[in-house]
Amino acid sequence: MRRCLLVVLLCCGEAWSQDWADRAEYDLALTVRSESSPLARLVLLDEWKQRYPRSQAQRLARELALDAAQQLGDRARILAAARELVAQEPGHYAAAYWITILGPGAPAGGAASLREAGQAARTLLDGVGSWPAQKAEITAAARRTLGWLAWQKGDTGEAATELAACLTAVPRHAEVSAWYGAVLTASKTPSKVVEGIWHLARASYLDGEGALSAAPRRQVLGLLEAVYGAYHGGNDGLDAIGISAARAQDAAAPPAAFRIETAAEAAQRKADEEMAANQPQLWSWVKTRRQLAGPDGMAVYEKLAGADSPLLPEWKGWVIRCDKDRRATQVVLGLQDTVTEEVVVQLESPAARCPDAGLALEFAGKPVAFTAEPFRLTVTVPFGGLRGWPEARP
Repeated sequence: MRRCLLVVLLCCGEAWSQDWADRAEYDLALTVRSESSPLARLVLLDEWKQRYPRSQAQRLARELALDAAQQLGDRARILAAARELVAQEPGHYAAAYWITILGPGAPAGGAASLREAGQAARTLLDGVGSWPAQKAEITAAARRTLGWLAWQKGDTGEAATELAACLTAVPRHAEVSAWYGAVLTASKTPSKVVEGIWHLARASYLDGEGALSAAPRRQVLGLLEAVYGAYHGGNDGLDAIGISAARAQDAAAPPAAFRIETAAEAAQRKADEEMAANQPQLWSWVKTRRQLAGPDGMAVYEKLAGADSPLLPEWKGWVIRCDKDRRATQVVLGLQDTVTEEVVVQLESPAARCPDAGLALEFAGKPVAFTAEPFRLTVTVPFGGLRGWPEARP
């Protein structure tokens, strides 16, 4: 654990300029200082606090206890020592730092613990100007805790704001990416869900500095697979997203062009691929219809109907009706089914009678009219250019 923010440097003589209760207290302090074992030093510090509870040097004793606990890496002891310092001196910066860092991972302590962590984080932000070299680290620590507190309180908007600020200060932070991803994916807004998936993928795949340990990584990966599978309809493509997100080590957000297919889009893409492979004639019409029905539909039509444009590809449709039963000049076809009117075939010469409904016809013609609502594409086709037309009846 980091020790750079401990206010008192143990080797500094200024810290030892104390009004000692007696010579025995001073000798005990020297014994503590010379003890190389952090655990043994903590035992001596407990003795010091018990023998001299009202000593003016108790602040130094608690700071030494905080330092020894840090050397041990004992989170519970660090937090206990930091709380003792804050109780004695509410603005103690090093103590506030460790309460801020360890507050989100501490056992649940109710509203008091939440207030304690929040106050410590605000103490860090208020004094960050005194630590220019550590500004990014301190800011990230404070925003991380404030975001976590807001998340615990159910304020997802505030949580997202604080966690995003933490990642802006220190982007390579898988834990915060995981929290931020969990907050965003709980939203009903698709764009937030997509960004949240990116952050969960980054937290799951990031290695090296700032990475999660094995157990939390498995938990985040499980959440990622569940959220991505629900949004996309399967886990195909997830590895590529995770690897790409993990490589963006200094990015606090996904690239602007990042997107993920929805389950509906993925299903449509697979259906289109199957249609293109097995029904190329129908796929040719479906593509054209989508372009005509899109926002640039009239421009697409004008290009298809241009004087220099070739005939449309040969399509197949089913007779739905004609403009009249005898001497018909227009036949209305459905190309995707036998009930949806899509194309009007305009004959160059009248037909003796309208073909029966449901008859399959194949044609290649030239567009001459188009309406988007209701959708109608009118094409002119020579009478002999209709394949499947019935023989004239006597």
